[in-house]
Amino acid sequence: MKKILVQNCFLLPLLCCCSLFSIAQKSTPSPQVQKELDEAEAAMFKSVQDYNTPYFESIMSDDYITINGDGVMMNKTQTIADSVHRKMMSGYACRLSDKTTRVYGNVGIITGKAQVMVQDKVMVEFLYTEIWTKEKNKWMFSGWQGTMSKDSPPPPAMK
Repeated sequence: MKKILVQNCFLLPLLCCCSLFSIAQKSTPSPQVQKELDEAEAAMFKSVQDYNTPYFESIMSDDYITINGDGVMMNKTQTIADSVHRKMMSGYACRLSDKTTRVYGNVGIITGKAQVMVQDKVMVEFLYTEIWTKEKNKWMFSGWQGTMSKDSPPPPAMK
């Protein structure tokens, strides 16, 4: 009995480590899921660029959270009410690069670099992480974190 107990004491942590390791593995999305997330992301950026608040609000999950490069953290209600941050990006084109998409079940995580452009001039460059959750067969925007790139020009002043 003592031998079995000792063996189980070693076996249980080993199984826990293996299961944690397998959960933490990078998950490359299928072509269909990649297309869905690319389209959801493009529509999200377009809604910001066009200052389309009703659409932007419709794709945000109820527990949406954002952490912006200026140190401001907001939930969905605060983000919709905060026209200053949203207007800062409206009217500008966004050039995305260095994107990586990972999917873990019904959660998609997109990381990349975005350059906010006016004509051909980079106004600001930031690194970002987006969190998307699949709810009722639709990808919902659940989280954003943006950090100013070390190569970014100083951002325009917020009005």
